[in-house]
Amino acid sequence: MALLGNLILLMKTEFGSFLISVIWGFALALLFRRTCKNRNCVVIKAPNAKEVEDKIYKFDSACFTFNTNISECKA
Repeated sequence: MALLGNLILLMKTEFGSFLISVIWGFALALLFRRTCKNRNCVVIKAPNAKEVEDKIYKFDSACFTFNTNISECKA
């Protein structure tokens, strides 16, 4: 019971409040951290191929067209 009383007294000081805030911050960071292994959680978003295919786009005074090309990638 004395430990709980000391903890309450510690929380009433400026340093104790700071220390408790740091502990809570680490706890929340661990709770909401991403659990990514390798590159399995990388999400690559691209527009629908039919929306951009055979249209002309201008970028830095150069014009480009996009065409789909099916290819195999070795993972």
